[in-house]
Amino acid sequence: MNTPIILHTHGLTVGYHEKNAAKTTIASGIDLEFHQGTLTCLIGPNGAGKSTLLRTLIGLQRPLAGEIWLHDLPLKSIPTRELSKLISIVLTEPPETDHMTVFDLVSLGRHPYTNWLGKLESYDKEAIFNALDLTHANALASRQVHTLSDGERQKVMIARAIAQEPILMVLDEPTAFLDFPHRIDILHMLKTLVLRKNCAVLLSTHDLELALNTADTILLMDQDGSLSHGAPEDHILSGRYQQAFNPSGKFEFDPLNASFHIPGHQGNHVSIVGDDLLARHWTQHAFERIGWIVDESPSAPHCVYVKNEGNEYTWELSGCERNKQNFSSIAQLIAFCKNI
Repeated sequence: MNTPIILHTHGLTVGYHEKNAAKTTIASGIDLEFHQGTLTCLIGPNGAGKSTLLRTLIGLQRPLAGEIWLHDLPLKSIPTRELSKLISIVLTEPPETDHMTVFDLVSLGRHPYTNWLGKLESYDKEAIFNALDLTHANALASRQVHTLSDGERQKVMIARAIAQEPILMVLDEPTAFLDFPHRIDILHMLKTLVLRKNCAVLLSTHDLELALNTADTILLMDQDGSLSHGAPEDHILSGRYQQAFNPSGKFEFDPLNASFHIPGHQGNHVSIVGDDLLARHWTQHAFERIGWIVDESPSAPHCVYVKNEGNEYTWELSGCERNKQNFSSIAQLIAFCKNI
């Protein structure tokens, strides 16, 4: 990758310093690079140590060994005030923000740049309004923070981080507890930020589908502390993705759709025909959900013909010396087939 490196590590070991001077290692030998203009998603099973890695990378936790470099400077050598101009952080635990307006909260992002009185100059206010604009939170500026929804609050916290004008933004589970539309909105917003500001964004997430569809790079942390990084597609092709999240083999992994399925009984085969690709896809999904094998062969013991006439779907089931059965919904079709 030819874009400038913003942060990199060499021989990094992350873990905990115990009270008795002992050390607990989570991962070691970590050599990473985070490039300008990229969105990196850190994923992995619960307990793998993702938050510990993030906290170490941004200087909130000491590494057990190795070096972290921000541009050409060791991270540990950069004064806190200067570091806060370069790295902004959005942690899982929201700060106490009672009796603050959204504008006041976002203005905290300018703290590294203001004098000891905290006076906002014209360029500080411009940075604040730019951050509100980028997060589509302009209309919230005068609202009290405690009146916001979870999705609105997360946008505002990201706006505060953007107002710092960092070269690297780090977020720990920014889409946790948000519904699906808000999760998409947050990831799209961060992708836009990377393109407009040409910074780097690193975030941890449990939303595997969004990570695979959004990230430039996936950083995969396994339960044993091993780390692999690369394009989302490379993780699928190498098998590392399914190994990390399905080590026991309890689930079935579909590498074409990057999705896991609970295996069902595999006693019945069915072929599905029809011109409507969308209806065929979701009819297949329904049969696979109940453990049937969808067979391309016309000699399959069961056959479903999907019809779409004027946006009215019908399903015709034939086979196994039964009379043809007609259904007006997938729910009816699957309920009948469960008893075959």
